[in-house]
Amino acid sequence: MELKDFTEKEQEQINQGLSTAEISDKEAAQKILALVPREWIKRIPFFVRGHATTKTVERVAK
Repeated sequence: MELKDFTEKEQEQINQGLSTAEISDKEAAQKILALVPREWIKRIPFFVRGHATTKTVERVAK
Protein backbone atom coordinates (compact mmCIF):
# COMPACT_ATOMS: atom_id res chain seq x y z
CA MET A 1 0.00 0.00 0.00
CA GLU A 2 1.09 3.52 -0.65
CA LEU A 3 0.13 6.78 1.00
CA LYS A 4 -2.16 7.76 -1.89
CA ASP A 5 -4.26 4.63 -1.26
CA PHE A 6 -5.63 6.13 1.98
CA THR A 7 -8.30 8.77 2.58
CA GLU A 8 -7.27 12.36 3.30
CA LYS A 9 -8.00 11.94 7.01
CA GLU A 10 -5.91 8.77 7.17
CA GLN A 11 -3.10 10.51 5.27
CA GLU A 12 -3.11 13.33 7.83
CA GLN A 13 -2.86 10.81 10.66
CA ILE A 14 -0.03 9.01 8.90
CA ASN A 15 1.86 12.26 8.35
CA GLN A 16 1.46 13.17 12.04
CA GLY A 17 3.15 9.90 12.82
CA LEU A 18 2.89 7.35 15.56
CA SER A 19 4.68 7.32 18.85
CA THR A 20 8.02 5.56 19.00
CA ALA A 21 9.83 4.19 21.99
CA GLU A 22 13.00 5.71 23.39
CA ILE A 23 15.50 2.88 23.26
CA SER A 24 18.48 3.39 25.51
CA ASP A 25 20.56 0.43 24.36
CA LYS A 26 20.88 0.80 20.58
CA GLU A 27 23.21 -2.19 20.29
CA ALA A 28 20.68 -4.49 21.96
CA ALA A 29 17.94 -3.16 19.69
CA GLN A 30 20.05 -3.90 16.61
CA LYS A 31 20.72 -7.44 17.84
CA ILE A 32 17.03 -8.07 18.47
CA LEU A 33 16.05 -6.75 15.03
CA ALA A 34 18.84 -8.80 13.43
CA LEU A 35 16.96 -11.92 14.55
CA VAL A 36 13.94 -10.92 12.47
CA PRO A 37 14.13 -11.85 8.78
CA ARG A 38 14.29 -8.79 6.48
CA GLU A 39 11.32 -10.13 4.48
CA TRP A 40 9.14 -9.89 7.58
CA ILE A 41 10.18 -6.32 8.30
CA LYS A 42 9.56 -5.32 4.67
CA ARG A 43 5.97 -6.60 5.00
CA ILE A 44 5.26 -3.95 7.67
CA PRO A 45 3.92 -0.81 5.95
CA PHE A 46 6.62 1.88 5.76
CA PHE A 47 4.64 4.47 7.70
CA VAL A 48 4.31 2.29 10.83
CA ARG A 49 7.57 0.37 10.56
CA GLY A 50 9.48 2.61 12.98
CA HIS A 51 6.67 2.50 15.52
CA ALA A 52 6.26 -1.26 15.23
CA THR A 53 9.95 -2.08 15.55
CA THR A 54 10.76 0.31 18.41
CA LYS A 55 7.70 -0.67 20.43
CA THR A 56 8.47 -4.36 19.91
CA VAL A 57 12.06 -3.90 21.06
CA GLU A 58 10.78 -1.95 24.07
CA ARG A 59 8.44 -4.81 25.01
CA VAL A 60 11.19 -7.42 24.60
CA ALA A 61 13.49 -5.33 26.81
CA LYS A 62 10.96 -5.40 29.65
